[in-house]
Amino acid sequence: MLRLPLLFFLFLSSAPFFAQDGEKRLLEADSLYDLKEDEKAFQEYEKAVAAFRESGNYLLMAKAVERQARIYNRLSQREKAVALLNEKAPILAKEIPGTFELGRIYNFQGYVLTRTDQIGQALTAYENALLQFQAADQFDDSVIFALKEAAQLCIRNLEYERALTFLRAAENEIENSRYRFNIFNSFFLSYYYQGDYQAAKNYFQKAEAAIARPKDSNKLHRTGFLLFKELEDFQGARESFNTLQQFDADSLMLLNYEAQLAEWEGNTSNSEVLYQAYFDGLEPLLTDKSRENAKLLCELGDHYLSKGQIPKALELFHLAVIQVYPTFDNSDIYSIPNRSQAQQESWAMTSAHKKAKALYLVFGESRNLKDLNLSCQYYRLALASAEEVRRAYRSDQAAVALAEFGYNWIEDALQAQYELYAKTGSPEDLEAIFNWMERNRAGVLAESIQRNRNSELLNIPDSLVLAEKELRQQLLAARLQDAPNTDHIDSLQNAYTILNRTIQSEYPDWERYLSSFKPVSLPDLQQFLQKKEASMMLYFWGAKKLYCLQIHGRGAEMHSPKGIKEIDQSARNFLGFFENRQAIANDPSAYAQRANQLFKLLELDKLPAPENLWIIPDGLLNYIPFEALLTASAESTDPSNWPFLILEKNIRIGVSASLTAQHFSVPKEAGKVLAWAPEFSKRERGLEPLPQSVAEVQSWGDTEFVKMETGDQCTWTAFQKDVPQARIIHLATHARVNPKTLDPEIEIIDKTLGLSELYQMEYPNSLIILSACESGLGQYRRGEGLMNLNRAFTYNGAQTVIASLWNVNDAITSRIMQHFTNRVMDKEESSQALREAKIDLLRDLSISPDKKTPYYWAALTYNGPEFRYQQKGFDYRLLILGLGVLIGAWLLRRWMFKT
Repeated sequence: MLRLPLLFFLFLSSAPFFAQDGEKRLLEADSLYDLKEDEKAFQEYEKAVAAFRESGNYLLMAKAVERQARIYNRLSQREKAVALLNEKAPILAKEIPGTFELGRIYNFQGYVLTRTDQIGQALTAYENALLQFQAADQFDDSVIFALKEAAQLCIRNLEYERALTFLRAAENEIENSRYRFNIFNSFFLSYYYQGDYQAAKNYFQKAEAAIARPKDSNKLHRTGFLLFKELEDFQGARESFNTLQQFDADSLMLLNYEAQLAEWEGNTSNSEVLYQAYFDGLEPLLTDKSRENAKLLCELGDHYLSKGQIPKALELFHLAVIQVYPTFDNSDIYSIPNRSQAQQESWAMTSAHKKAKALYLVFGESRNLKDLNLSCQYYRLALASAEEVRRAYRSDQAAVALAEFGYNWIEDALQAQYELYAKTGSPEDLEAIFNWMERNRAGVLAESIQRNRNSELLNIPDSLVLAEKELRQQLLAARLQDAPNTDHIDSLQNAYTILNRTIQSEYPDWERYLSSFKPVSLPDLQQFLQKKEASMMLYFWGAKKLYCLQIHGRGAEMHSPKGIKEIDQSARNFLGFFENRQAIANDPSAYAQRANQLFKLLELDKLPAPENLWIIPDGLLNYIPFEALLTASAESTDPSNWPFLILEKNIRIGVSASLTAQHFSVPKEAGKVLAWAPEFSKRERGLEPLPQSVAEVQSWGDTEFVKMETGDQCTWTAFQKDVPQARIIHLATHARVNPKTLDPEIEIIDKTLGLSELYQMEYPNSLIILSACESGLGQYRRGEGLMNLNRAFTYNGAQTVIASLWNVNDAITSRIMQHFTNRVMDKEESSQALREAKIDLLRDLSISPDKKTPYYWAALTYNGPEFRYQQKGFDYRLLILGLGVLIGAWLLRRWMFKT
C-alpha cells in the first residue's frame, strides 16, 4: 500500500535535481556550441533534453531541441534536423502551446524544410510559428523572420496576394529590424511579378534605402534590372547593371544582363558572343540541380527562341526540365519525365510548357509526328505540375490568377493537340482535347460547388465545415469591397490559413474537402448526355482561334472554325442589335443576316438531333443570346415567322461540362418560394418604379409554400432571414454593372447588394430568378468566366440561375415570368418552362410584331442544370404503411369471415 505514495515522493524530491542537472548541462552545451565543438555540444544538449523532460521543464527543453537542430543545420545535415523537429515539435506543442519558445521551434522547422525544398510543409511550419507568437503576444525579429520567410514561399508559389498579407503584417514593425530590407524587397518582388510596375518601383526605392550589405544590393538590383527593362528605362537598367558590377555580383548574371544591354543597344554580334559565354559559364553548375538553374536556362532559351534558333532553345529547355524533376536525368531530347513526378514547383510547370512549345515549333519545320506527339505529352506534364501548384493554394484569388496566367499556354497546348487529333483521329487525343478545354474553366467555382455537395460525405464535423465556409465567404466579401480594408483582409486571410492548417492536422479528409473537384471524363459526359437525350457545344475562345467541341451520346466531333477576328467581329455586330430596343425593328433584314451568319460561324449548324442543348461558352460568347440566332435565312420581317434556334432547341448555359454532369441532391424539405418585388414606387434612392413587378411575383399564387414581399417589406434584414429557407428565390427588381468597379449589383428596397454581400449568403440547391436588367453581366476573367451575380449565387449552393444580358422591358418580362411561374408550379421542368413562355410570346397574336423581336424576350438566359419544384416531397414510407394497413385489414376480414 505504501509503494505508490513512496514513488510519488521520490519523484517530487528528484524533480529539482533533474531541473538543476538540465540547466547545468544546457549551460555547458551552450559554451561548446559557441566554440563550434558541435559533436560534444550535441551530446550535452541531448542529456539536457532528457533532464528537462524528466523534470517537466518543457520551455528549456524547447531551447535545447532548437540548438540540436541548429547543429545539424550547421553540419549540412538538414534531413536529420527535419526528423528531429518532426519528432519533438508535437511533444512540445502538447506541453507548451501558445508560447514564444514553441514559436521558435516551428520557425526553425520552417527554415530547414525550406532548405530541403519541402515548400508546403515549410509554409505550414511558419504559419504554426506565427500562431504561437500571436498567442504569446510577443513581436520581435523572430516574428518578422517568420513573416518574411512565409511571404517568400508564397512568392515562389506565385501566391502574390497571400505574400502581401504576410508582408503588410510586418511593414509597420520593421523600423529597427534587421529584416527591414528583406520585407521591402519581398514587397517589390510581389508587385513586380503581378505586373504592377509602379508599385514595384516604389518598393524598389524603399528597399534600396534599406540596403545594409552588399548581398542586399545584389539581391535587389538583379530584379531591379528586369523592372527597368519592363519600364523601358534603359538608364535605370544600366544603373542597376553598374551597381551589380560594383558589388562584384554573380559573374554569370552580369554576362546575361550585359548581353541584354548589348541587344537593347542594337549591338547584335556582341550580344550573341556574351550569351554564348553566359551559357558556357552556366553549364558546369548544372550538376547540382536547382530551380534557380531552371529559371536561368528558361530565360536563355527564350532569347534563342526569339531569334529563331529553335534547336538551341529546345536543348536549353530540356536542361531546365532536368533541373526541376528530381529523378529525371535523361539527356536525350526526346525523353520525358513520368507525369507522377509532377510537383508543387512553378518552374516544373514553366520548363515543361516551354519545351512543349519549342517541340511544336520543331514539328512546324520537320512535320514529323514524333515531335508533335512529344509536344503534346510535355503540355500534359506542364498541366500536371500546374495542378500540383494550384493544390497548394488556399486563396480563391490566387487560383483565379493562376488560371488567367495559364490561359495562353492552354491555347498553345490545345492547338498542338488539335493538330495531332486531325492526323490520328485517336479517341485518346480527343479526350486530351476535352481535358484541355475543360481543365482551365471555372476551377475555383467548381471546387466551391463540389465542397457544398460533398461535405456531408466526409468524416469532418459540420461545425468545422461551417467555420471554413464562413471565413472563406468573409474573405471573399472583404476583397470585393469598394474600398478594401487591407488590415481586415490580412486578418481574415491569416485566420483562414491557420484554420485550414489546424484542421488538416486532425482530419485527413480535409484536403479532399478543400480540393475535391475532379473534371468529368469524356465517356462519362457522353453517357450523361445520352441519358438526358441532349447534346453539348463546348467552346474555347483563344487569341488565334475558336475551338468547338460538339459532344453527344454517340460520340464527339472537334471543329476549329475560321480565324477569331472574323468571329469576333460577327459577334460584336450581332450584339450591337441589343443596345437599344428599336435596333432590330429598324433593320430586320440586317439582323436576320447577322444572326444566321453567327449561327454558322459557331458551328451550330452541325448540331445533332436531340432537342436539349447545353452550351458552355467562353470569351465574348458569354454575352451571346444563343436562342435568338437564326437557323436559316428569314423571308419575313415579322419576328413571329423567323427560324429562331429556340424553336428547335431547349438551350441551357453552363460554366463547365464537368459541373453540368454533376448530380444535385434534392433537399428532403421542399422549401418555400420567396417572391420579391421592391417596386420602388417612391423612387427610393433615385430608382425608377417597376409597376409590373408586383403582378409578376403574384403569379406564384397565394399558398402556404409562397412567401411574397413587396415594397418596404423587401429589406436586407428580411433577405438574410428568408433566403436560406427558400427553394426558389424570385427577385423582380433593378440590377446593373457598376460603371466604376465593373462589379454587378442588385437592388432591394433599403440597400444595393454587391458581390461582397451576396457571397456571404447560402442558397442551398435553389433556383434563383433575377428578372432584372443586366443581372447576368460582369467582368470576364480568362479561365474563370464571368464574375457576375450568377456566379455569386452558384458559389454558395444555388443550383440554377435565370439572369439577363441587357436592360429588360418591365412589361414583357413580367408577362414571360408569369407564364414561366405557372408552368413551374405545375411541376414542369424549369428550362422547358422558360422556353415555352418565350415561344408563347412569339405566338401570341395580341402582341405587335415589334414587341416580339429578341430584344424583348432573349435577354433572360437559363444557367445551370434542370430544376423541378416539388411543393411536398412524396414520402414512400406512408405508401408502405398504407399498404400494410390495407393488407392487415383484408387478412382480419378473412379471419372474421371464416370464424
